[in-house]
Amino acid sequence: MNPSSSSTSSSGGYHSRAAAFASPQPRGGGGGGGRDGSDRIDALGRLLTRVLRHMAAELRIDMRTDGYVRVRDLLKLNLQTFAKAPLKSHTVDEIREAVRQDNKQRFSLLEEDGELLIRANQGHTVTTVTSESLLKPILSPDEVSEKTLTRFCNLG
Repeated sequence: MNPSSSSTSSSGGYHSRAAAFASPQPRGGGGGGGRDGSDRIDALGRLLTRVLRHMAAELRIDMRTDGYVRVRDLLKLNLQTFAKAPLKSHTVDEIREAVRQDNKQRFSLLEEDGELLIRANQGHTVTTVTSESLLKPILSPDEVSEKTLTRFCNLG
């Protein structure tokens, strides 16, 4: 990001900085294609990651301390993915699909009072989100994977 894009003026810097984050260049190594809309969904997931981890306050999205925002609020944003698809052109089902397809489990969905909410599970730079609110207590050994237990036991 260049120095001029970090302006904090109420509207000029806000939009230019958001645009810089919202339209990243595709990452290397991608496997071409776009068949069956997978590029569109992948691009949506990347934009959701940036918005939910880093841009919510800047974009004036109402974010809870546990990182959840209303999906309907996201779909109103005037942003574009690197696949040149406006965020407004996506559907709730496509957001669900982006969450489902994400093999790194970057997102959580929550339905509360008939409203669909989404959050990034980690990596937030926005100060609204508290780390404690992202953690889930482990109440039983059955909730811990064998891989996690092996790593933990090998730390000593």
